[in-house]
Amino acid sequence: MNLLNKDWGRNYNWGNVNLLNINAFNQQTRQYGYAVQNPARPIGGTPWRIQLGVRYSFY
Repeated sequence: MNLLNKDWGRNYNWGNVNLLNINAFNQQTRQYGYAVQNPARPIGGTPWRIQLGVRYSFY
């Protein structure tokens, strides 16, 4: 189906991306202050793929 729409055959891999950054720690409440990152979506692989197959049988 990715021949009709090239976005359908893509694979999005996050890998080693830090989605949360710890900014501070409050010792009185024992809670962390953190910031959420919004990184760009990484695209892995190619959207174009073809699979061919051959079958033969012996009688």
